[in-house]
Amino acid sequence: MLLPLGYSCRDEQLFSYSYAYFLEGRDDLVAELQNRGADVHGLRASGNLSIFFKIPELRQYILREKIDLIHAHLPIAGVAARLVALPLGIPVVYTEHNLMERYHPVTRFLNRYTFGMQKAAIAVSEDVAQSIHKHAPGKARVRTITNGIDASAFERKSEEALHLKNRLGIPANAPVVGMVAVFREQKQLPIWVKVASALAKKHSNVYFLLVGSGPLKNQVEQMVKAEGLEQRLLMPGLVRE
Repeated sequence: MLLPLGYSCRDEQLFSYSYAYFLEGRDDLVAELQNRGADVHGLRASGNLSIFFKIPELRQYILREKIDLIHAHLPIAGVAARLVALPLGIPVVYTEHNLMERYHPVTRFLNRYTFGMQKAAIAVSEDVAQSIHKHAPGKARVRTITNGIDASAFERKSEEALHLKNRLGIPANAPVVGMVAVFREQKQLPIWVKVASALAKKHSNVYFLLVGSGPLKNQVEQMVKAEGLEQRLLMPGLVRE
């Protein structure tokens, strides 16, 4: 993700915003960003390795959009952004969302090796900040900024809840246990499915919602089937509301 940033998000109207994303199938926010007046460009890489083959296209995009500051997310995208920005003299800010020790050794090495090519790093938690200090000590200024969520958007509304249950085929009086997550290893979804299975055996009226998608989608679907939970554990996929 690349964008010229102001000193404050309140200055949004004073700046132009451009976004570039690599991986195919990550189009969920495109329409929303475009509706806010941002330019969005998909580089269409099929995986982490192919991201590096998109560096020339990324460079052309940055020059065409006259990017003043790059804000990169996730390690391989961060590496690509640093390699492009350094010769162009464009500052890079990088947001780290995970513990560096959880990455593949090659990913961790590349991230750490290029970490000093950026102006600053943002950690989404103190644990993430400590991981950066451990694996890339002194290579960039690190500031912790926790993820902000507008909680009011998720306040329970009884009528909408009943409509949702009806749409998904869940009885109106049935309790529902839900989780929203990207289907990746760190979310421990197999454990979640096992717990759901144990609860379902003890409580015949409880239902489960697992909202999201990701690399482990097929594995989770197979587990749900193996546990006999197809009618009780519902997976509606990516849901915007």
